Amino acid sequence: MAQFVTARFVLHTFCPESVIIDRRPIFANVEDMICVLIAETNGRRSRTRNVLFAASIWDRVHSPGARRLAGSVLISLGGQALVLLGMFLATRQSARDFGAIGFGVYQVARRTLNVVVFPLMCGTGISIPRYLACSEGRRSEGGPWLLAGASLAGGLQLAFLVLAAFFAASLGRFTFGAASTPPLFISLLVAITGLSIHNLGFSALRGLSRFPSAAALQVVNISLVPLAGILMASGQASNALLITGLLWIAIGGSVFVRVCQQSARPFPKARDFRNSFRKLAVFGVPRTPGEVALFGLFALPVYYAAGARSDVVRAGVLSFGMSLVQLVASAFTAAGVVLLPYWSRASLRIPLDQSGKSIKPLLICSLLFAAAACGLLQLWLRPISNVLLGSFADERIPELRWVLIGMIPFAIYLVLRDYLDAVSVFPITTVALSTAFFSEFAVLQLTRLPIGVAIACGFSSLGLATLALWVGLLKMSSMKNRTQADVSSIVCHEPSGA
Repeated sequence: MAQFVTARFVLHTFCPESVIIDRRPIFANVEDMICVLIAETNGRRSRTRNVLFAASIWDRVHSPGARRLAGSVLISLGGQALVLLGMFLATRQSARDFGAIGFGVYQVARRTLNVVVFPLMCGTGISIPRYLACSEGRRSEGGPWLLAGASLAGGLQLAFLVLAAFFAASLGRFTFGAASTPPLFISLLVAITGLSIHNLGFSALRGLSRFPSAAALQVVNISLVPLAGILMASGQASNALLITGLLWIAIGGSVFVRVCQQSARPFPKARDFRNSFRKLAVFGVPRTPGEVALFGLFALPVYYAAGARSDVVRAGVLSFGMSLVQLVASAFTAAGVVLLPYWSRASLRIPLDQSGKSIKPLLICSLLFAAAACGLLQLWLRPISNVLLGSFADERIPELRWVLIGMIPFAIYLVLRDYLDAVSVFPITTVALSTAFFSEFAVLQLTRLPIGVAIACGFSSLGLATLALWVGLLKMSSMKNRTQADVSSIVCHEPSGA
């Protein structure tokens, strides 16, 4: 307890960040406090800053907020584990009920959902939680973000559905190849609409820090609903997609409407709505190419196998391999559900170079975890494939091994993604994702390497590009802070008669 009080006293006496965090101004302004800190330390600014930062970490770790954060992460991880269980049950059931061709069609459709839905959200899956988290505690500001996000995503969704209706035949052949039928494509459009509505509800709960409710919604819609659709589909992949889409519309729509009823009152003014819409668009539109690149990174090899190679069974097996990558990635994704709002609020209070220090140990631990998971899956890949898919996947095992290698560099992107989106409006992740997508495309088109090798190359490019951009961002921030500190030191020691 004495250490806790001492850390709090040191923070409030010397550390400028504490003035912003707790809104207890000891000095007239932050500039005065910086001058006092520099004068008291006689030039030993670096050591004092490290001591104060350590004291602030001690304070935060032992605070109720830190315990709530840890509890929220555990809840999100538990929900993600149930989602994964449901996804693998759905995968196994679809392989049993639909046969080899039907299984390939269903897996291509599920991959298409991810490719299409998130770009249509126009970044609102990130921007809504980000801006809602920054305005937490001011409920009157929640309504404009919710309604503006729904308008932005809904408008793009409507435009897409109109265009898809005009070019249904061409888009169907591009997606499913020779297996395309009108009922299958219509069912896919219904599922796209339903998943978009689900994502709006999930993003709203996430931004309001209602993590138990967000986890429950994920379990129901992503785990139970697809499994129910398969069981009620009578052996037809198109029926499974249609049932799943209709349930997503009903459940996700109900949740989002309920959240708006609670958090969008009084109804926002037109000026606030326009400002929120503009900020969401400025943040989200530049990230839309990144969303396309990310899900294209997963979907391009599947489409290439189904279209260019005319091998829909191979496409289904490759999709299964990337589902194994997403199995490991889900641990990082679950933590990011909580950490994006947390880092968004922290970015208003803590300098970038200080907050970036906490990422390094997290990044190292994540790489070790991804490497261990990759090794275990490599050892058990053949039994897992036989249990979940059946014997038709045996000849694709060597290619699946290359796919699994990609999960190690992919972990770098997953750890840094939410942090970069929280601290920067500039779409840093879009640059990394575009680099990875074009790398994978080049390997597929310009070489005769197996498709699994192309997937591994794409993930490796993504991890290295994200790491390089993050390091560059921290260096730029550190240089900026040193420059500001030097200017403050000059101002503090300026003669009074000057």
